[in-house]
Amino acid sequence: MLNTNQELKFELPPVTRIILMMTVAVYLLQLVSGAFLPFNITEMMILNRDAVAQLQLWRFVTYIFLHGGLFHIFINMFMLVMFGREMEQVLGSKRFLSLYLISGILGGLGWLLVSGNDGGSCLGASGAVLGVLGAFGAIFPNRKITLLVFLVLPVTMTARTLVIGLGIISIFPMMGRGGSNIAHAAHLFGGVAGYLYGRRLRLMPGGWKSPERRVDTRWRRKNIRIIPNDSFGDAPSDGEVDDLLDKITEKGLGSLSKKEREILESASEHKRSE
Repeated sequence: MLNTNQELKFELPPVTRIILMMTVAVYLLQLVSGAFLPFNITEMMILNRDAVAQLQLWRFVTYIFLHGGLFHIFINMFMLVMFGREMEQVLGSKRFLSLYLISGILGGLGWLLVSGNDGGSCLGASGAVLGVLGAFGAIFPNRKITLLVFLVLPVTMTARTLVIGLGIISIFPMMGRGGSNIAHAAHLFGGVAGYLYGRRLRLMPGGWKSPERRVDTRWRRKNIRIIPNDSFGDAPSDGEVDDLLDKITEKGLGSLSKKEREILESASEHKRSE
């Protein structure tokens, strides 16, 4: 047996990839529109009370694709890739797009209700991205996540703990009177919206393991390659393989026993010999 049992091909699902490309494209337009183009795309797409009062309701969507700097867009897109990739595989592309947009829209609405009277504006994908993270915490509450605090100190916690912690971090600044350049209300409302969305799917009959999710099983079969042993017995059933892929999705590769890894290796070997 080789020293690795599973190789995951890093490939972004379609909606995650399109959102990433659109967001980066809009940010590049932001950089040049003020100086080199006859319009300012930020002013056209940003969310504020005056624009909503003029019924420019599209801004509840367009503000999600704007960003205030390189670090701002990097953090949001990094989180999108890290969590959006798996969530789109789990939910399916249509549900994932709904989750992203609903979280972003409700995040913008929450910001408008809580902070919109201050005369400022809101931009950024943070509400939508935290909605994806909130749904992740609802569907995989016990999944272990390791963060680098201050980019140095590794801290491991469950997805549920991470989501709750981010919610608390968003609430306390909203209670203070000092101004802030961070749209904490958008973070909180977007994260809560995503968590409730994921919670609803998890509690539904069939829930996130719906017929649409079975499409994801086929996606995983295509994109997960198992490095085989030298010899295997009878081919495992499709049901056995699907159950093990579900276990990897929910708990990670490290949750598999030696016997379960051998089953996946056997399935891969038989599939290549067909």
